[in-house]
Amino acid sequence: MITLGTGVGALRLDENGKTLMLSGWGFPAGDIGGGAWLGLKLCSALSKYIDGVEQTPALPDFLAHAVME
Repeated sequence: MITLGTGVGALRLDENGKTLMLSGWGFPAGDIGGGAWLGLKLCSALSKYIDGVEQTPALPDFLAHAVME
């Protein structure tokens, strides 16, 4: 796993010397799990929470209230 800045990318080298690269496309196209991606997901979940839209998984009350404070 390689992490640079707030982005996320992964590089795998298998036993045959073959490489596989995942993500690393930058925000918003990739970087799943990176800081900007997490923030975007949290903002989306919080706006649904405020509007009363059901979500799976649900945004926990304690997290919603902490972010709003």
